[in-house]
Amino acid sequence: MFLSVAAAGVGFYMAGRAYGKADKGYTEPIATAAPPVYNTLLNKYYVDEGYDLVFTGRRKSGDVRSRRVGCGRSVGMA
Repeated sequence: MFLSVAAAGVGFYMAGRAYGKADKGYTEPIATAAPPVYNTLLNKYYVDEGYDLVFTGRRKSGDVRSRRVGCGRSVGMA
């Protein structure tokens, strides 16, 4: 239990140092150093998009997901 609390404390300290002076014009350091890595992490490894594509059949067009139903639709539903 002590190690968990210590790890949380170190994490809070590091976050405070990294983001303590952030204001409106702040940009993430990783966004400027490695944009592809930042975009992948920001979009959560594109898991939601993959799930929608494979299981629900919905497609993303720009910022909007279509409501077209694919293989996730049950037979007999109206």
